[in-house]
Amino acid sequence: MPSSDAVERALRLERAGRRDAARLLLESALKSEPDNIEAWTLLAHLAYDLQDPSRTIYALEQVVRLEPDNLRAQEHLHYLTGRTSAPPPPDPVSPPPIEAPRTRRGVRWALGAGLAAILLAGIGSQIPALRARIVPVQAEAAPAALYGNSPSASAGSPLLAYIPRQLARLTRSEQTSPTIPTPHPTPAEPPALVDYQPLADALEAHRRYTAVKSGYDLGIGFVDVATGQVINIEGDTRYHAMSSFKGPLSAYYLWLLERGQIAEQPGDRDHLARMLDISANTDTSCIFQRVGGIAPFNDWLADQGLTRENNFVLKWQEWDCADAGSYHPPIDWRYSRGDAVLGLPGGSELLACPIPQLPCDKAFAPVELAEWYARLYRGEVIGPAYRDILFSLMHGYYGQALFMQNQAAAPGVTVYVKGGSFEATDEYRENFVNEAGLVVTPYGTFALTVFMQQNPEWPGTWPISEAARIATEYFEQTHLTTVGSPPPAQGDQ
Repeated sequence: MPSSDAVERALRLERAGRRDAARLLLESALKSEPDNIEAWTLLAHLAYDLQDPSRTIYALEQVVRLEPDNLRAQEHLHYLTGRTSAPPPPDPVSPPPIEAPRTRRGVRWALGAGLAAILLAGIGSQIPALRARIVPVQAEAAPAALYGNSPSASAGSPLLAYIPRQLARLTRSEQTSPTIPTPHPTPAEPPALVDYQPLADALEAHRRYTAVKSGYDLGIGFVDVATGQVINIEGDTRYHAMSSFKGPLSAYYLWLLERGQIAEQPGDRDHLARMLDISANTDTSCIFQRVGGIAPFNDWLADQGLTRENNFVLKWQEWDCADAGSYHPPIDWRYSRGDAVLGLPGGSELLACPIPQLPCDKAFAPVELAEWYARLYRGEVIGPAYRDILFSLMHGYYGQALFMQNQAAAPGVTVYVKGGSFEATDEYRENFVNEAGLVVTPYGTFALTVFMQQNPEWPGTWPISEAARIATEYFEQTHLTTVGSPPPAQGDQ
């Protein structure tokens, strides 16, 4: 069997919960193609066992042997063995057998999923058959970027595209899969500040030309991750969050997992992936159940430094989690009835954004969310291993991420985003679209959030895409002037 088919079949088996079958399939394929880097990297993920990681070590050694400059493989190999150098050429034998895993599934996934998502991201795929399968699915699934809180958000054909799109994240096709940069330690000298006033002026002019002229709301938050400089364009007030809260909710789940406060349960990884990839609302209810409900999530957001009055979820009642019976997250009434200790007003005052007809039961201030994403990238929210798991699920392709839809594909630019949308109905007569996350360029990284509400055009996403284009071009131009040419791409070294 060609190893390209084996990798795809193994991924499908893994998604179906048949990890042992997927592992055996890859091991069999590697006997005939011992230099297939995609198979070795996926095997490193599938074989991970905390108590006996020898098979994963062996697979990582093969990745480093085949691709000596793969820093991600070196990092994980160093974590497991204390060394990063490539081993001598291996004997032409099968990987050493390992007994059945003896550790908690949650711990195995915490590193194992990170291995698959991180290592394969930097591997250049040479599988034409996979490209033929992947690219049409990506183009067909592009509207999934607009899936949000509408009643049909978790139904329909996007689920059918899920497995091929996950495979696309693990093999580089025409649309490059993410290479997740690791933030470097803080240098002795702080990075030079950038003159961002021209960018602030350009974004404000864009807001006036679009939102002010047509009578709708557009809020923008921008943060240079390295310098911490912030641009706030009408972004310090409440906007309806739609599904953009699912990015921080996923981080909260991983934050609890990282600290041992919860253990990963069967199905958790699928709930996370579908919640972020196609914004599935029933899976969101399951994640709320896993983290203890809405109120603990709101308290965590406040602990993260986001203001309570502008960043919260009141309720999530329309969709139930059927993992164990039927679960609907309890309403966090503090954000409607008030809480004197927390300083929250009553009388549903916080729900008035932007109109009474559509209560703001899920809210974010764009600039605060952008500052949170900058902290997430710097590793200040969750550790790098868990952060990279999250980023692998948030990766947005050019055909999907709104931030990239008004820009030509550029080498070395990657986005990690989560947004949401709602199309006006007879009952709720307003349109909502937003996107939030990180834009990683060869020159550095910035966080960006753009929230739009009451735009009479649907989906009317051009103002969001254009704001992202303005920010990306200015960021790259100023950093090119400061730091010169970017380092060569991995394949050019």
